[in-house]
Amino acid sequence: MPVALLFAGPDPGSYSHQVRISATAVLAITLATTSAVASSRHAKAQDNDAADKAPKPAKFDPEWIEPFFKSGPAKKAVERYRAEDWSEAETGFAKAVRALPKSSPERRAARYLLALAEENQSKWTEAGALFEELYTSYPKLAPYHAYNAARCRLRRGDAAGALEWSSRVSKGSIPEAETILVSIDALRALSRWGEALETLRLYLDRFPSGPRRAEAQFKKGEALEKLASGAPPAPPIATASPVPTEGPEAPAPAPAAAVAVDAGTPSEALSEAIASYRRVWAEAPLEAWSERAADRIKALTNGQPAPSARTHTAAEWVTRGMALFEELYTSSPQLAPYHA
Repeated sequence: MPVALLFAGPDPGSYSHQVRISATAVLAITLATTSAVASSRHAKAQDNDAADKAPKPAKFDPEWIEPFFKSGPAKKAVERYRAEDWSEAETGFAKAVRALPKSSPERRAARYLLALAEENQSKWTEAGALFEELYTSYPKLAPYHAYNAARCRLRRGDAAGALEWSSRVSKGSIPEAETILVSIDALRALSRWGEALETLRLYLDRFPSGPRRAEAQFKKGEALEKLASGAPPAPPIATASPVPTEGPEAPAPAPAAAVAVDAGTPSEALSEAIASYRRVWAEAPLEAWSERAADRIKALTNGQPAPSARTHTAAEWVTRGMALFEELYTSSPQLAPYHA
């Protein structure tokens, strides 16, 4: 029966009309079922093809969990490294690097530890050069190499180069937080106070419970002080030292252009700076930053009327007292049974 005849308009009450309705329903169900079966077969075939093309799991190799440096000069160097005998560790790793094959994974690890041993002796030039080379040759630890390279650049006076290497540390990596602090110090060294302030705000927002939050809070107050006194947000700087362009995630150096800084008027920036110093004084009473913050509060409020500007609030005293109590509670051997 032609499909067109199924949709003709006979008498609704006739027998033929009921037959046509039944035939239409049967045809629709048949078409839907056939289409569904075909689609199911096609999808199953695609799944089978994908399964065939998927990579097979690698067979476990016990060597994967074997530690490096089980013998030879590298083993002795590791022992000296653990004892923080950096000079002997450097000597031992230098010998190991010469003895190990160039293609050996142990050799790359030995060179990394060699650079760390040099860095711990403040050999910023030697360690920095090695970290920068490892960034390309040992990409598995690229964020660590970039962080240490930035730190070495900053310590030997190349703040612009430190900024460039800081930008190579990937977001979300383990050394990211420490790298941001390196970039902050680089911006401070370059008197780019606006960028330093924005970076400090970003750091404090992302790492509110970080172990160096008191330091960051103090430097935030410092940046606000500088901007309140009329310092430009981002003065021109010299071109940074050359940085290799190869390697993973190597962005172009950021220009030292002025940035939009929300520091408010000079009086507003100064008020925010004092508030930042007050927070350091209250929250970190056992750190040197607290004493420095107290000195800045005294200097900035010396000409202001008491008690609103020069005296601390009850809330600040409570916060300071709680910080002192927490330190006593967690460090006292007599209270150790109550720590759990």
